Amino acid sequence: MSPANPTTHDDVYRKLQERIDELPVPFPSTASGVELRLLKALFDEREAHRCRVRRDRERFSGLRR
Repeated sequence: MSPANPTTHDDVYRKLQERIDELPVPFPSTASGVELRLLKALFDEREAHRCRVRRDRERFSGLRR
């Protein structure tokens, strides 16, 4: 992802933060965005996206019968 489009880049990490925040030990967002910087240090963009896609599959798999 190019630095010219930081919103799209941050969106991947924001979705990951929201996913982690649903877990028993939450990971809330902050006004400073420090949680995004931490996630960027721990996950590359592809890994962050993969976590979000996996969650979407889990959410919708219960609908199939």
